[in-house]
Amino acid sequence: MGEVPTLTRRGLVRGAGAAIGATAAGLAGSALASPAPDLDVGLLDLIGRHAGALTACVQAEDEADLRARDAAAAEPPWPDALRWRSTDFPRTSYGRAASDPIGDKGERRYIRRGVEWLRTSTFTAQWTPEAEARRREIVEAYDRWCAERHEVDVRTGYAAADQARRAAVVVLREIEREIAETPARTLPGLRAKASWVADHVATDPYADEDLGEAFAREVAGFGEAAS
Repeated sequence: MGEVPTLTRRGLVRGAGAAIGATAAGLAGSALASPAPDLDVGLLDLIGRHAGALTACVQAEDEADLRARDAAAAEPPWPDALRWRSTDFPRTSYGRAASDPIGDKGERRYIRRGVEWLRTSTFTAQWTPEAEARRREIVEAYDRWCAERHEVDVRTGYAAADQARRAAVVVLREIEREIAETPARTLPGLRAKASWVADHVATDPYADEDLGEAFAREVAGFGEAAS
């Protein structure tokens, strides 16, 4: 016998497009087969808008990626003050705890995680004026570097492109939420939503898999109402 495939919610929902066609065909002779077409005008409009929003989202993502490359090429160099030194915070492990390994040559740097820890923590054990001065040097150097990098992001257009990308994603996800929460009331609407659900789950790696369960309940309710 061949290997039995593992069933997942995502796999089940991907099959919804084909399965719903047969289900809908079985409902064709019911009273719901040809209801007033305007009952699903809102749902069909949302599905149509989703295609445009998805295109806008992809275009915004491409533009942000392009600008990100420009920004990366102009990024300010990493400050020497943010490189871990063996003399940092003597008689403590704070330096190694706050720094992160970079590459495979033994270099360590203070990046966001460690800098924020040094910024907000209170140190008492073995803390000296020299240690405090070094802590302040690290935090201030990081803040200056971030400000310089932000200036590059603005100058290269990456900041605006990234904001536009985020806004496009918000619009897209809101439309997807509305489609998921809008029940189909006609057979054409059910077919259209089935196709959208199947395509959405199959092509979007971030699709909510709970959408499949909700849609299955919707199909079941539609069938009961049509019987």
